[in-house]
Amino acid sequence: MLLARRHRPTVRRFYQLVRAADDLADAPGLPVPEKRAALSAFRQAASALPTQIAPCAEALIDAFAEDCANPPCPDWAATLHSARRSSAPVGRMLLILHDGDDQHAAAAADALCTALQLLNHIGDAEADRQTLGRSYLPLDWLREAGQDPAPVLARMLAETRPLLTAARPLIRQIRDPRLAFQAAVTLACADRLAGLLRRRRDWRQPPHFGFFSLSAAVGHGLFLFLRLRWRA
Repeated sequence: MLLARRHRPTVRRFYQLVRAADDLADAPGLPVPEKRAALSAFRQAASALPTQIAPCAEALIDAFAEDCANPPCPDWAATLHSARRSSAPVGRMLLILHDGDDQHAAAAADALCTALQLLNHIGDAEADRQTLGRSYLPLDWLREAGQDPAPVLARMLAETRPLLTAARPLIRQIRDPRLAFQAAVTLACADRLAGLLRRRRDWRQPPHFGFFSLSAAVGHGLFLFLRLRWRA
């Protein structure tokens, strides 16, 4: 893990809480009212986290509570809003822990987190539909495409690329060098995943992000870190 050792226990506690909440929200067969009641308890448990990052956990759990009812996304703005709401608080939490605040790099961090979430939605579109009965595909785009998901997913991927570009300043804006390197590697992983999604032949099959892809992304992340961190 690239994060500073002193922050790892707190990050682990945060992750364990929101991961458990996310798993509960995605539990098949559990009625929505029961999910939301349990998520309310998770939200209360977030108060045990350090005061400065507890709101980030609460924001994520609120997003999970909204998503568990599988609300449709009428348009791209709704898809984008859902992705941002369920991911951006993670980046904000890391900024607050490592840099003391999140305002200096909020826009770029939100862009990276949102892009990663959108790539996840694009890659898992069929699995989400079959397992959760959930779709993040904009309904208006689906109608335009004659209910064919393939061109819609390609369009979503194209609309995600500008977010990755908007995230690049993050590597320089982050004050903590270890977190900046983590961000560079994460951005490189997102670039790699976007390429795999663009080249896949069947939209129903999730991309395989294996050891080779990870190794290539780490190398590219180092390149991005060295190039963007100190660029004039």
